[in-house]
Amino acid sequence: MKFTTCLKSLMALFISIFSIISCLGQNAEYLQAENSRLISEQNKQELANIMQAYKKVLTNEIKYFDTRARESIFFRDYCDNNNITATEIRFTVIDLDGNSVPEIVLEHNPGVLIVLRFENGKIYGFLFDYRGMNGLKKDGSFNWSNSAFNSGIGRRTFSGTNTNIVNLAEYSSGPDDNNVIYYINKIKVTEREFSTFQAAQDKKEDVEWYMFTRENVNNLK
Repeated sequence: MKFTTCLKSLMALFISIFSIISCLGQNAEYLQAENSRLISEQNKQELANIMQAYKKVLTNEIKYFDTRARESIFFRDYCDNNNITATEIRFTVIDLDGNSVPEIVLEHNPGVLIVLRFENGKIYGFLFDYRGMNGLKKDGSFNWSNSAFNSGIGRRTFSGTNTNIVNLAEYSSGPDDNNVIYYINKIKVTEREFSTFQAAQDKKEDVEWYMFTRENVNNLK
């Protein structure tokens, strides 16, 4: 009789412990889900603030820091100094360096790009001359060329006022195409391997460009 009573007590205790553990597990799952939701909402708000800052630069409400001129300027000043009209400009929104924060890329005089980048509450402007970032793809990669003897495929990294190119593939040669050398991720490869890599790059989806109109700028979100 005592054994039966003891056994029943132990079973009741195990059931109680199991219930407590189950409840704690459910609470932990709820807290984890709620934390993820709050982080997501915070990220959305931060992104909205960044896009609002870009919009203010493009509508000349605030200045951006021109990393080449080393001064803060209005976007209209850059356009006026280079005799650029709005009809000559197109832009796209893309995360160039894969940090989940989009950049604004503006193009004028085909091949000349300005990259507006938000970092630590500031907007920096990076100017890239003709052939510096051609054939921009949605994954942030592009073709580049220094000369007829040196070109390739790359991505950009940014930090403050500095930017560097990460070469995904490259070829270089001497005059008259002598001593041609091909690389993929800094490893020497054959011409055929390089051509295959370039063909895959060409098939990637291009970014979507928008004309530089007030309506399109106001639609930045």
